[in-house]
Amino acid sequence: MTARLAAAAVRNGAGHSKLRVYQRALQPYRDREYDLAGAPQLRQQFYDILIRLTGNSQLPSLFPTMRIHLLRLQTQMYRGPHATRSDVDDFAAVARAVLEGDASAAERASCAHHRRIQKSLLDMPSEAFAAESAGDSGMIR
Repeated sequence: MTARLAAAAVRNGAGHSKLRVYQRALQPYRDREYDLAGAPQLRQQFYDILIRLTGNSQLPSLFPTMRIHLLRLQTQMYRGPHATRSDVDDFAAVARAVLEGDASAAERASCAHHRRIQKSLLDMPSEAFAAESAGDSGMIR
């Protein structure tokens, strides 16, 4: 939804000065200039830019509650060697569609990224989700 709304905002307000700032901020993602493994804050920045582009007042309060960054940190060592490159390619596809104002393509690219991540999580061994403390018998999965 976020990618779709961001692309629609670009399409509907392409000349707006505030949008141009966010569009410039997305260009390095589109151009695959970032090392997402070496700078995890760039992932959060990517989503923050998309959220700001949407103009939706509810999205900023939803994203922090999802705790995706904790899951990413917990499972990072279990991801394959090409995972970061795939993430960069996925972010580039989303950014390209958003910058083109193509809401359908942005949603498809975002969904493809999330499906790939979901599949990689499901393929991980149970140890990737084991609770840290001995008192926790539950799994995060």
